[in-house]
Amino acid sequence: MFKKVFFLAALTSVSLSSMASGNWINDYVGVSLGSATSPNPGIGNSATADVGETGSAYRIFTGHEFTQNFGIEAQYNHYHGFGGNMVDGSAHSFDLLGTGTYYFDRANTIGIVGKAGFNYSTVGSYGLTNGGFGWVYGAGLRYNISRQFDIRADYQRDQLGYANNYFSNAENTYTIGAAYHF
Repeated sequence: MFKKVFFLAALTSVSLSSMASGNWINDYVGVSLGSATSPNPGIGNSATADVGETGSAYRIFTGHEFTQNFGIEAQYNHYHGFGGNMVDGSAHSFDLLGTGTYYFDRANTIGIVGKAGFNYSTVGSYGLTNGGFGWVYGAGLRYNISRQFDIRADYQRDQLGYANNYFSNAENTYTIGAAYHF
């Protein structure tokens, strides 16, 4: 299922790029590294408990910008393992997002980015994996070093599609990354 969602997002990006017109045809790929916090890690915590577990996270992404300000992005997110009260687990998500960028300067060098969409996430523990659809939103800053490279810092919230007292229900990520545009 994960491969199908990611393949569909990549195919959509390529198809839309062939339909785009004008000088701003801009596809990109990149990676981000950072930290993730699970508000509800592990067994025995209620879904509204104010507990958290923080660990590393990484994101691999690809996207297409229709204009300088609007685009679409597909992501694979790998979150830190979590544990609590005799359980260990992990979470992953495949995201499809719409993006919007507002640039602060005329050269389109520094901008604030907003994004929102949906995800398919899997959360596993006890050797079992459960999955489902959820939503995602985020915001960040982007600095275009050149036409081909950018660096970015962002916050993103993935509401995981499967959640109960045994599994994490969301991931809040803070990442720094880079992208190559072609």
